[in-house]
Amino acid sequence: MAIDSDYTVNSGVTTGVIGMQDPLYLAPGDISGLNPVASPFNDKHYLKWSRAVKMALISMNKVGFITGKYPKPAEIAATYQDWIKADYNVMCWILHSMIPEISESLLYVQSSKQLWDEIKDRYNQANAPFLYQLRKDVMHTIQENNQSVVNYFGKLTSV
Repeated sequence: MAIDSDYTVNSGVTTGVIGMQDPLYLAPGDISGLNPVASPFNDKHYLKWSRAVKMALISMNKVGFITGKYPKPAEIAATYQDWIKADYNVMCWILHSMIPEISESLLYVQSSKQLWDEIKDRYNQANAPFLYQLRKDVMHTIQENNQSVVNYFGKLTSV
């Protein structure tokens, strides 16, 4: 997808019109301080947190910023400033979805893609003690007498 597709040049003056489906579009409700997930990331449950953030970014048509689908354009491109603004917004959403101790350590990363990759490198580590505890929790999860099958299944899948 070419991000420059909605930009036109008239008499040497570049004008941009960003449509609502464009990944550079920021809706009036897209506030950079918005927390896109219910509970902040605290270095536990990385997979749940990353899934929730991806879902939020997909719903806002911004997931391409963290996957690399929407790379940074050249500084002379008509979309450069709009891309910077949208990318910084995505970075803010991600940073606001974490506890301050984690987000502060990532504050100087240069793009949302680099931020996402850094978080993944730090926290998406398969570790034996965590897997052992997870297996133990699943084995000890029981359906209580008055608990519905749906609630029990929910309990099992959230462990």
